[in-house]
Amino acid sequence: MLTLILVFGVSLTTAQNDSDACFINQGETRPGGTFAYDAWMQQGQCVRAGSTSYEVCRNRLQNQLENFVDGLHQQEYSAAATVLALLPTIGAFVGTPSRELWPLLSIFPIAAVLVITISFGGDLSGSTLDDYRGVLEKKGMKCVDWSEERLPASLDEWQPNWWRNQRQGLHSFIFAAFGTRNDRVARQSKSDAKMSPFKFNMLIAGAIFFLLGLLAAALTGIGIVEQGAVYATWCTSTWWMHLWYLVVTGVAMFDQWIQTPFTKRWTVYITSQDGSDISFETSDPNEEDVPSSSVLRHLMGLDTPNAFRNTIRAGSYPEPAAEKSRVTKVSAANVQSHTIVLDISVKVDEGRTPAWITSLRLFSRAVSVTIYVFGTSIFAAVALLALPMSQMILILVMGAGVFSRALAAGLISLMREQGLGSVILVCTDSEIAADRLLVQALEFGSLDGDSGLTFEVDGQIWSEGKCVGRRSRWWRLILGILVQPAVVARSDYSTSRSITEGSGMVDVKTTS
Repeated sequence: MLTLILVFGVSLTTAQNDSDACFINQGETRPGGTFAYDAWMQQGQCVRAGSTSYEVCRNRLQNQLENFVDGLHQQEYSAAATVLALLPTIGAFVGTPSRELWPLLSIFPIAAVLVITISFGGDLSGSTLDDYRGVLEKKGMKCVDWSEERLPASLDEWQPNWWRNQRQGLHSFIFAAFGTRNDRVARQSKSDAKMSPFKFNMLIAGAIFFLLGLLAAALTGIGIVEQGAVYATWCTSTWWMHLWYLVVTGVAMFDQWIQTPFTKRWTVYITSQDGSDISFETSDPNEEDVPSSSVLRHLMGLDTPNAFRNTIRAGSYPEPAAEKSRVTKVSAANVQSHTIVLDISVKVDEGRTPAWITSLRLFSRAVSVTIYVFGTSIFAAVALLALPMSQMILILVMGAGVFSRALAAGLISLMREQGLGSVILVCTDSEIAADRLLVQALEFGSLDGDSGLTFEVDGQIWSEGKCVGRRSRWWRLILGILVQPAVVARSDYSTSRSITEGSGMVDVKTTS
């Protein structure tokens, strides 16, 4: 019995000593007083110091709150937790960045991804095609809905009128995009508004570093709060707020994907070197309108979307030896050029939305609501959080959201003014129709001989209806139109070799 009493007394003394060790003067709460940051940080770290057991940490926290936190600081900590509980509503405060996000995702993907990581749970995209049409047209871009244009009942039944109308419509949009850019460049040359490539690159690099700085500042603030404050229900954890950030960011990315009313099938980068004349050919109504290139005719003959995609990615196209290639080199351009982005997508029929898409959308909304409820509850249960620290993290997170949205809009405007930000979104009703539109796009300028146009799709470089080179797809997936476009150097027909199955393509190498 005496032994039990001694053990109990020693445990009480140890607990009291542990509690006494966390008695750190937090300073006086008065107007104009300075915030004792070091003392506040030491207090939170002391409660968790060396404790791998939840019970030990909880007892320390309870003793700290009952014995060593005065009434004024208790009131401050309660107010700070209330302020922090506003954090899950940050998306409503900042507003949706969808008006800037989607065009940026097509033009400059890495910047768009950074904006998504700083959204902190805000809605990112529209759910109807009209939302995207309004966004693009406001930015001087184009959105076309051809989902009601039906293909022939059988692909074997060739219908020239259908092909001709689709091709001429698509080519007119591409031609208009180049024409709009040329008009803008002409106006800039008169007003001396064209900036040098060095200044443009510095602005782009500065924007990326600024976005990274906003993200780093927000995450650093989150880490500081985790060290100094204690989540009462999960006392030993020092990453509870980072976990909330990772979950809301992941849900935002998932929601961005599942709510988009179309799925991308092909992204084509069409480049014209400055000084090249772009012509727009119209077909003779009495002429059988089929692709002029044997490579494109081969693609048209593929009977399934999977076969079409696999052929494009493999880069293996049969071509008769009689058709001589004039390509001698494909390299990265180091001259001024203009690139437009053609997104060919398959529209989701909202009247007949697949069950799996509907289920995932409901799941996304349910997860968003759940994260909001749990996030608010967790932040309201935080103890020992000083009011200045709560204000700091709220300002950092809101500031990151507001400035990232403004920077996204600024990047789109900058690229558009410099002739880099043209996007054409064309939506169809099936993958087969999207594949046919890709063939039509690759045929643009092919009837004009050496048009100076190059096309890049899935890392394959095309010119005059033929695939002439390849390079890694990752550069375009990361940097978008900022990647140096490919330049196709040609020789006379008499000195060039023919392209046979899978041959004739060269890797694109950057030239100094």
